[in-house]
Amino acid sequence: MKEISRNRRITRVAIPLACATLIGACASYDHRETAYSTSGAANNTPTALFDRLDTNRDGFLSRGEVEPLGLVSAAAPVETAAAAFDRLDTNRDGFLSPGEAGNIFAPIPGGSFSAFDANRDGFLSRAEAMPHLQWLETRQTRVGPSFDAFDTNRDGFLSRAEAEPLLAATRISGDRYVVGPIAGMSFDRLDVDRDGFLSRNEAAPVMSAGMFERYDTNRDGFLSRSEAESMFGAAVGATR
Repeated sequence: MKEISRNRRITRVAIPLACATLIGACASYDHRETAYSTSGAANNTPTALFDRLDTNRDGFLSRGEVEPLGLVSAAAPVETAAAAFDRLDTNRDGFLSPGEAGNIFAPIPGGSFSAFDANRDGFLSRAEAMPHLQWLETRQTRVGPSFDAFDTNRDGFLSRAEAEPLLAATRISGDRYVVGPIAGMSFDRLDVDRDGFLSRNEAAPVMSAGMFERYDTNRDGFLSRSEAESMFGAAVGATR
């Protein structure tokens, strides 16, 4: 009997304590975690998206936290012409066969394996292939916005203000993020290396390769501020 009575006293104490603990946990639960349990336009606001991405709740977005948005890296290496030749030359004989070259030259206007095979031996030597691989190298772009284009103070993080243009163009579709055209892009925001010119990669968020060629009037592979000025004036989703 004493043992039963003792168990009842423990139960009377344990149950209220468990309930109090559960209530306290619910009260301290971050309301932002529940903001995404249902679909709807409210989940696609910049504020809601920022809170969802800010997993450590420090009020900033790191490169890792915005990784789900699929931002490109402005510092990502571009494959050089020499590296491309070595990659394609799978049998390491110093020549490219038609099978090894595949459709690598297809993006070159009027380009083809046979057109570049100057001595008509059925292979491309390094000397024959390099001018055309170099052309392709200069036109490689990582299409899409970069983290650096929004990190205006270069501290390695995005504040709410810095992330706002990016998140305003972002929506959740199913279980993934979709980044659309970004308004408010300026020359200075795109010029992530601060050299006073826009490379093809830097300009990629607001223009296609064809548009870049159109505005690169001196054909040096970069857009100066004066060359880009007419592009921004044409309202391609950017502002000066």
